[in-house]
Amino acid sequence: MGQPSLTWMLMVVVASWFITTAATDTSEARWCSECHSNATCTEDEAVTTCTCQEGFTGDGLTCVDLDECAIPGAHNCSANSSCVNTPGSFSCVCPEGFRLSPGLGCTDVDECAEPGLSHCHALAT
Repeated sequence: MGQPSLTWMLMVVVASWFITTAATDTSEARWCSECHSNATCTEDEAVTTCTCQEGFTGDGLTCVDLDECAIPGAHNCSANSSCVNTPGSFSCVCPEGFRLSPGLGCTDVDECAEPGLSHCHALAT
């Protein structure tokens, strides 16, 4: 008669341990799921931290795009190009007839020298 009682007690202890482990995992996942989609979740023992990714600003629970084009010095577009804000970043765009050259900014495209761009007659100068 004592044996079935012992078996039942052992099952309760094992079941209790399993339920506790699952709850802990669910709790950690819940905290990270509260971070904004543009935030990174880090867990350090019992502390969960949400940090906005580069190009975004906020408390980690809410992250909004940082407009690098509107902040002086936050972008490296040359004076003859336009800064275009993109989610989490920016891009430099040259006006028509110019090409973005690394380190030089926008440089004039010589349409007469570029194959396929010249609308000049072959004998024209």
